[in-house]
Amino acid sequence: MRLLHTEIVIQASLQTIWGILADIDRYSEWNAVLPHVAGRMAPGEYIDATICFSNAEAHPFRARLMRVIAGRELRWVSEVPGETISRAEHYFILTPLADGSTHLEHCEAFDGPLADLIWPMMDSVARRDYQDMNRALKARAEAAEASA
Repeated sequence: MRLLHTEIVIQASLQTIWGILADIDRYSEWNAVLPHVAGRMAPGEYIDATICFSNAEAHPFRARLMRVIAGRELRWVSEVPGETISRAEHYFILTPLADGSTHLEHCEAFDGPLADLIWPMMDSVARRDYQDMNRALKARAEAAEASA
Protein backbone atom coordinates (compact mmCIF):
# COMPACT_ATOMS: atom_id res chain seq x y z
CA MET A 1 0.00 0.00 0.00
CA ARG A 2 1.12 3.55 -0.79
CA LEU A 3 -0.03 6.59 1.20
CA LEU A 4 -0.03 10.17 -0.02
CA HIS A 5 -0.29 12.24 3.17
CA THR A 6 -0.76 16.01 3.35
CA GLU A 7 -1.89 18.27 6.17
CA ILE A 8 -2.48 21.92 6.98
CA VAL A 9 -3.74 24.06 9.85
CA ILE A 10 -6.66 26.30 8.95
CA GLN A 11 -7.63 29.32 11.05
CA ALA A 12 -11.33 28.44 10.83
CA SER A 13 -13.84 26.33 12.70
CA LEU A 14 -14.72 22.73 11.91
CA GLN A 15 -18.20 23.87 10.87
CA THR A 16 -16.89 26.36 8.33
CA ILE A 17 -14.46 23.90 6.78
CA TRP A 18 -17.02 21.09 6.78
CA GLY A 19 -19.53 23.39 5.09
CA ILE A 20 -17.08 23.88 2.23
CA LEU A 21 -16.13 20.19 1.93
CA ALA A 22 -19.77 19.06 2.06
CA ASP A 23 -20.93 21.59 -0.55
CA ILE A 24 -19.82 19.47 -3.49
CA ASP A 25 -21.85 21.51 -5.99
CA ARG A 26 -19.45 24.44 -5.44
CA TYR A 27 -16.11 22.61 -5.68
CA SER A 28 -15.48 24.20 -9.08
CA GLU A 29 -15.28 27.60 -7.32
CA TRP A 30 -12.16 26.67 -5.34
CA ASN A 31 -10.95 23.17 -6.16
CA ALA A 32 -8.80 22.87 -9.30
CA VAL A 33 -8.00 19.19 -8.61
CA LEU A 34 -11.65 18.12 -8.25
CA PRO A 35 -13.45 20.68 -10.42
CA HIS A 36 -16.59 18.55 -10.68
CA VAL A 37 -18.21 16.45 -7.98
CA ALA A 38 -21.86 15.42 -8.01
CA GLY A 39 -23.95 13.10 -5.91
CA ARG A 40 -25.58 12.74 -2.55
CA MET A 41 -23.34 13.26 0.48
CA ALA A 42 -24.23 10.17 2.52
CA PRO A 43 -22.41 6.94 3.42
CA GLY A 44 -22.93 4.22 0.82
CA GLU A 45 -23.87 6.69 -1.90
CA TYR A 46 -21.79 7.22 -5.04
CA ILE A 47 -20.28 10.43 -6.28
CA ASP A 48 -19.34 11.14 -9.87
CA ALA A 49 -16.34 13.39 -10.15
CA THR A 50 -13.54 14.62 -12.35
CA ILE A 51 -9.94 14.72 -11.19
CA CYS A 52 -7.49 16.99 -12.95
CA PHE A 53 -3.85 16.96 -11.93
CA SER A 54 -1.43 19.62 -13.18
CA ASN A 55 -0.39 19.21 -16.80
CA ALA A 56 -2.65 16.18 -17.26
CA GLU A 57 -5.98 15.38 -18.85
CA ALA A 58 -9.07 15.45 -16.70
CA HIS A 59 -10.33 11.97 -15.78
CA PRO A 60 -13.85 11.16 -14.67
CA PHE A 61 -14.26 8.65 -11.86
CA ARG A 62 -16.93 7.20 -9.64
CA ALA A 63 -16.40 6.65 -5.94
CA ARG A 64 -18.42 5.27 -3.07
CA LEU A 65 -18.71 7.39 0.05
CA MET A 66 -17.52 5.28 2.96
CA ARG A 67 -17.68 7.77 5.84
CA VAL A 68 -19.46 11.07 6.11
CA ILE A 69 -19.21 12.34 9.68
CA ALA A 70 -20.32 15.97 9.75
CA GLY A 71 -17.55 18.24 10.93
CA ARG A 72 -15.04 15.39 11.25
CA GLU A 73 -14.44 13.08 8.29
CA LEU A 74 -15.15 12.61 4.59
CA ARG A 75 -13.92 9.41 2.96
CA TRP A 76 -14.52 7.79 -0.42
CA VAL A 77 -13.18 4.78 -2.28
CA SER A 78 -12.74 4.26 -6.00
CA GLU A 79 -11.78 0.95 -7.55
CA VAL A 80 -10.38 -0.14 -10.89
CA PRO A 81 -11.50 -3.72 -11.57
CA GLY A 82 -9.30 -6.17 -13.39
CA GLU A 83 -7.60 -9.44 -12.59
CA THR A 84 -7.15 -8.00 -9.13
CA ILE A 85 -8.75 -4.80 -7.95
CA SER A 86 -6.79 -1.59 -7.58
CA ARG A 87 -8.23 0.68 -4.93
CA ALA A 88 -7.80 4.33 -3.93
CA GLU A 89 -9.19 5.60 -0.64
CA HIS A 90 -9.32 9.40 -0.42
CA TYR A 91 -10.05 11.08 2.88
CA PHE A 92 -10.21 14.32 4.82
CA ILE A 93 -10.05 14.28 8.63
CA LEU A 94 -10.74 17.47 10.60
CA THR A 95 -9.45 17.89 14.16
CA PRO A 96 -10.22 20.95 16.28
CA LEU A 97 -7.26 22.68 17.93
CA ALA A 98 -7.27 24.49 21.28
CA ASP A 99 -6.89 27.92 19.67
CA GLY A 100 -10.06 27.51 17.58
CA SER A 101 -8.26 26.57 14.39
CA THR A 102 -8.58 23.19 12.67
CA HIS A 103 -6.02 20.61 11.59
CA LEU A 104 -6.83 19.06 8.20
CA GLU A 105 -5.36 15.69 7.31
CA HIS A 106 -5.87 15.08 3.58
CA CYS A 107 -4.69 11.70 2.32
CA GLU A 108 -5.10 9.06 -0.33
CA ALA A 109 -4.12 5.42 0.14
CA PHE A 110 -3.47 3.24 -2.90
CA ASP A 111 -3.58 -0.54 -2.99
CA GLY A 112 -3.42 -3.12 -5.75
CA PRO A 113 -1.41 -3.62 -8.92
CA LEU A 114 -1.71 -0.02 -10.11
CA ALA A 115 -0.38 1.47 -6.86
CA ASP A 116 3.30 1.01 -7.71
CA LEU A 117 2.75 1.99 -11.33
CA ILE A 118 1.13 5.36 -10.55
CA TRP A 119 3.10 6.11 -7.37
CA PRO A 120 5.86 8.24 -8.96
CA MET A 121 3.22 10.63 -10.36
CA MET A 122 1.16 10.58 -7.16
CA ASP A 123 4.20 11.25 -4.97
CA SER A 124 5.21 14.28 -7.02
CA VAL A 125 2.47 15.93 -9.09
CA ALA A 126 -0.50 14.76 -7.02
CA ARG A 127 1.21 15.60 -3.72
CA ARG A 128 1.86 19.15 -4.94
CA ASP A 129 -1.70 19.46 -6.26
CA TYR A 130 -3.20 18.15 -2.99
CA GLN A 131 -1.13 20.70 -1.08
CA ASP A 132 -2.49 23.38 -3.43
CA MET A 133 -6.01 22.05 -2.76
CA ASN A 134 -5.37 22.32 0.98
CA ARG A 135 -4.21 25.92 0.57
CA ALA A 136 -7.29 26.75 -1.54
CA LEU A 137 -9.57 25.24 1.13
CA LYS A 138 -7.68 27.21 3.79
CA ALA A 139 -8.08 30.48 1.87
CA ARG A 140 -11.79 29.89 1.29
CA ALA A 141 -12.49 28.89 4.91
CA GLU A 142 -10.47 31.73 6.41
CA ALA A 143 -12.16 34.26 4.10
CA ALA A 144 -15.57 32.87 5.08
CA GLU A 145 -14.75 33.22 8.79
CA ALA A 146 -13.41 36.76 8.29
CA SER A 147 -16.61 37.86 6.56
CA ALA A 148 -18.93 36.22 9.13
